[in-house]
Amino acid sequence: MATPQFENRLRSLISVSGTTYEKVVGASTEVVIFGSRAIGVNRPDSDLDVLLVNANLGRPRVAGIDFVVLCPEEVASSHWLGSELAAHIVEYGKWIKGCGSWRNQVHISDRAAMRKQARIVGLLMRAPKWWSKLHPVFHTKYKLTIRRELQRLDLLRQRIPVPPTHTLDADWVQHRSARDYLVKVAATLPLGPIAFELAKACIDSPETRFPLSPTPCAVGCLVAPLRG
Repeated sequence: MATPQFENRLRSLISVSGTTYEKVVGASTEVVIFGSRAIGVNRPDSDLDVLLVNANLGRPRVAGIDFVVLCPEEVASSHWLGSELAAHIVEYGKWIKGCGSWRNQVHISDRAAMRKQARIVGLLMRAPKWWSKLHPVFHTKYKLTIRRELQRLDLLRQRIPVPPTHTLDADWVQHRSARDYLVKVAATLPLGPIAFELAKACIDSPETRFPLSPTPCAVGCLVAPLRG
């Protein structure tokens, strides 16, 4: 269960949004905090990631909160129970409301790993066409995204829940010997020679070595990776 600090932060952010805590939380059967704030590895500007299980609520718009809203039928579906996000929430989430009766049915499916693989392959195959036109800030972001997504793919293949992004970065900094292993992961993908060389360049880039405190420019300009 979540500590009072999570509920207090959620209540505080909702209170200044034009809606009410009761409308968002009171009407939901489950409320779960996940992501970096759930385990205390967040940056000061990190959003609060929140899962709501609610049959009648649209996705609330609240500054500082990133909501995922599912209806009870979706939570019970094989698509959700086998997903990367469901496994992450079960492993790292903090329940504010509800008991998560679906938790024991969660497993990382082959489909989750294949979706991740397809995303990485798509990114690497498309990039060479417009790489030279990108601003260096986006080069940095792209390299980080590829390295992180390869880490996530490796975890999903091992049926290990993916931790928040900050944890992936910290692990990368502490275990640089993982470089050769991650190259082997990239080698399993259906990539052409140019795309594979780009994958290795992303893994080897010094810019991916210490990404824990991005510059304000980078934070404002970059496209967010998958949730975490």
